[in-house]
Amino acid sequence: MFEVLRRKKRDVEDDVKKSFICFECGGDVIVKESGKLIKKKILECSNCGKTWNGFEEYYLSREMKEVEEKIKEIYETGNLERLAEELRLLEVDVPLILKKNEVPYLVEESNLLEMVRESYKFRGQSIGVSFRVARGVYLRPRIGTGTLRGSEEKLRLTDSGILVLTNRRLVFLGNKKTTTIQLNKIINAEANEDKLVIAREGKQKVEMFQLRYPELWEAAIVTAVQNLQE
Repeated sequence: MFEVLRRKKRDVEDDVKKSFICFECGGDVIVKESGKLIKKKILECSNCGKTWNGFEEYYLSREMKEVEEKIKEIYETGNLERLAEELRLLEVDVPLILKKNEVPYLVEESNLLEMVRESYKFRGQSIGVSFRVARGVYLRPRIGTGTLRGSEEKLRLTDSGILVLTNRRLVFLGNKKTTTIQLNKIINAEANEDKLVIAREGKQKVEMFQLRYPELWEAAIVTAVQNLQE
């Protein structure tokens, strides 16, 4: 997980003694140990079953939840200055080396999705038996086999990470790779259910990011692109 939000380093022993509450359902969180040779702490909610791999992931997820709640509050405003101010007030440490005069607007955990074409093959077979229909006349149904081939497009999860929007670019910081999209290259940004679909110059395929608030991201990106043109 990325160190997205600032917080003081905590001693593991002190963490174990603390009581934790699940910020998803409000249930009690139990600290467990996992692994045979190398022991690591696992936090698990006794109510909804949500788990976190260690204290760092728990604190990060909790603080990201706070950011998302703030984002939800200003969902209807579309005010980029207020978005930037909320990130500053929450002391969000954007995992980017910001350029001169670059201002972060939105930060959210995201999944990178890709449309892929998958091939499939279906093999069928029919088996019959011989039976007498008249004296000296037998009907012998054919035994036949056949194979049907084709392909279909499916969405596939390719990476998970953090999506960041600034006044200059849209950056996906994934566990496998980093994708940077300059705002002046974006042709279209559209929210589609729980996904943000981005079309940009010089690339045939669209890029899709799974988010909690794709409509807010669409509005913020469109506004940021328009601000570039002013």
